Amino acid sequence: MKKHRFRMESYLKIKEFEEKLSWTEVLAQMNRVTTIVQKITQLKNQQKTIRKNISMIGQNQGPQIYELSLAGESIEGTKVKIESLLLEQRNEEKILERLRLKHIESKKDLKTIEKLKENDLRNFKIDRDKKDLKTTSELALQMHNREKAENE
Repeated sequence: MKKHRFRMESYLKIKEFEEKLSWTEVLAQMNRVTTIVQKITQLKNQQKTIRKNISMIGQNQGPQIYELSLAGESIEGTKVKIESLLLEQRNEEKILERLRLKHIESKKDLKTIEKLKENDLRNFKIDRDKKDLKTTSELALQMHNREKAENE
């Protein structure tokens, strides 16, 4: 008996590969964004520590202007780094959104091809069943005609 062969099997494999590749790209981009967010959090914690140290310097006796100016410069430096990372984060999130949309499109394409494959298999089974029924009916008719001819 004839086996079902989907005409677009190689195209299906390509679409499966594209979908997996696009998901990998999304995950890699998510990791980039997460890394940036972690750096921002680390810098904000560093700022808190510097501010805490400034308040402790102010409580000590005597002027420590040099230490205060260094701490102030350090806070300004971390502010600049944070602003730069926030800009980078926004850009990376835009890229992430584009990659997500691309992944959604590749999933839609894959689902479409899979649906075509299911429909093709269903049609193949219907045709096969029709041929089997036709063959069975012809055999039954031949046997009936033989029995009828033998009885006469």
